[in-house]
Amino acid sequence: MAFQHGCANLVVKQGGSMQFKHLVFAIMLAFTSIAHAQTPEQLAAAERAASIGNELFEHDQAAWHGTDAMLEDIRDPHGEGLSGWITERTPEGIQVLFLKPRGDSVTAIYRALYRDGQIRERGRIDEPLTEVQTRLNRARLIATQAPMPQQCAERYNSVTLPRDTPGAEGADVDVYLMPAMTRLDQVPFGGHFRLAVDTTVGVVRETQRFTNGCIALPIARNAAALMITQLIGDTPTEVHVFESLTIGKPVYVSTNSAIWSVTGREITFVSAREPSAQR
Repeated sequence: MAFQHGCANLVVKQGGSMQFKHLVFAIMLAFTSIAHAQTPEQLAAAERAASIGNELFEHDQAAWHGTDAMLEDIRDPHGEGLSGWITERTPEGIQVLFLKPRGDSVTAIYRALYRDGQIRERGRIDEPLTEVQTRLNRARLIATQAPMPQQCAERYNSVTLPRDTPGAEGADVDVYLMPAMTRLDQVPFGGHFRLAVDTTVGVVRETQRFTNGCIALPIARNAAALMITQLIGDTPTEVHVFESLTIGKPVYVSTNSAIWSVTGREITFVSAREPSAQR
């Protein structure tokens, strides 16, 4: 087990020797404890993380495939004044709107609709933004221009998720800033941030970091799963769900009190940790 930036990572490979398998089993046993169940608060946190993590993945996939479609149809996006995009969940799927500033307003000039893993509709449009879309774009601009606690990648992707009800301080949109995955053999687990934006006042009300440093785990071609320690909080986060969905592999998360399995959007309590094994 190797440690990097305060995060332990264990790559469990498919196949391999019995000795290696026994080593993995011994490591897992070292963290186990008898008869200790997760709390209702932990279950609620895990359920929330699973839901948001899946939403982040869906929006990220929509932006990726939508951008590919747009670049096939528009040869010179910058020449046409295109400046960024937003994603929005609709009853038909997640739509990706590519935007062009016009004076004091912003117009959507291209739309791609993503559903069930594919782009279902695509093409040029010329439509003003709705009130909700305007808030999403404003939140994106505020968040991407705000200073981040730590820069862990040259390029970041953003996902804007509107809140059903504004927070006590007025935050109405959560903007997730996520390091772009630029290598197939490495996954970024550090450097993700959630910025709670108050679009009415135009300020960031809260910044949440999910790790204490920049963490990138190598992914062996024959890796069956990854294991990582979570130093902030006692349950897996939406980032673990997002990354598990992105790489298509389970991620075992070891917190201060327990070990959890994250397989796609499914978070499962595995076992509690021995007091002697806790930090």
